[in-house]
Amino acid sequence: MLIRPSAVTIEIRSTDRRIRLLKGEALFTVAPDRSRPFTVQAAIGETMALGTQFSVRRTGADTEVTVTEHSVMLVSGEGKGASLILREGQSIRYGADGRIDAPRSINTEAATAWTDGVLVFKNAPLCQVVAEIGRYHPGYMTIVGDASSLHVCGVFRIDDPVAAISRLQKSLGLRSVQLSRSLIVIFA
Repeated sequence: MLIRPSAVTIEIRSTDRRIRLLKGEALFTVAPDRSRPFTVQAAIGETMALGTQFSVRRTGADTEVTVTEHSVMLVSGEGKGASLILREGQSIRYGADGRIDAPRSINTEAATAWTDGVLVFKNAPLCQVVAEIGRYHPGYMTIVGDASSLHVCGVFRIDDPVAAISRLQKSLGLRSVQLSRSLIVIFA
């Protein structure tokens, strides 16, 4: 299990293996064991491993499940709702309100690039890019004005988020105000 800034609880019993993702994201590589199913609970959904590798990510009230190998079963409503099978190369998002978006195809290498210390973006809004980079920054990063709607393609290292913001600033012709390394405000 690889975890980026996250909080989890773990229960390993003789009958099952359960992880509760409280916040953040974790990538799970699961050893098959039919006698002890592996389940990740996040918000109102549960994801049961039917194969080898998948990630679960909580962002505010939303949860995203991404399958990088084999498949998982997603059950909404804390085990009491509808279920669906999510296959390798698919991702789905659901909300605390019970909303489940349609599965979408994803690039599994880009989705798990954070495990190699990088973030990969292809035509992503700058506000999304800064939010992702900001997860690795101990302070606060924000964008003001029209710059948030710019789109970004690029690969950024997560070990120096300030340098990543500097690269974005230079390549997009943006400016920023940095009040110590803790607060960065980006604008056009």
